[in-house]
Amino acid sequence: MRLLVTSDGFGSGRALSDRYTQNGEDVSPPLAWTKGPAGTQSYVVLAEDAGVNRHEPVVHWVIYDIPSNMTRLPENVPTTPKLGSGAMQGLNVRKAAGFIGPKPPAGQTHPYHFEVFALNSRLNLDPANADRDAVVNAMKGHVLATGDIVTNYTGK
Repeated sequence: MRLLVTSDGFGSGRALSDRYTQNGEDVSPPLAWTKGPAGTQSYVVLAEDAGVNRHEPVVHWVIYDIPSNMTRLPENVPTTPKLGSGAMQGLNVRKAAGFIGPKPPAGQTHPYHFEVFALNSRLNLDPANADRDAVVNAMKGHVLATGDIVTNYTGK
């Protein structure tokens, strides 16, 4: 099953506003997705730059254990490991909790993937160790549905 992922902050395939980058306010963009299938217990959101010339993507955001009754994240999610909803934020490329905006080299345009996964369980990971790899490994065998939205950003 596919989840439809949208954002009031950017359109699919369109340029990301400076507001959501390190050249602007560096706040997380709003995201919304369609409800997962029956059995969905939680959601995971990963935001990554896959436009870099390296094996692993640059990780901009890891959120997991998003309650199954939530189908959106507001703009400017606090950069704390635990959110009021009970969702947890893992480690970004700087090994810190929360969103970190894009900042590709000047003149380079990179694609940024915001992926949402509906899971049949919660991950219950320690946020101090919940980097992308830990979350992806913990999701194995639990993904019921996925969806994504891609935006682009050109470095200044």
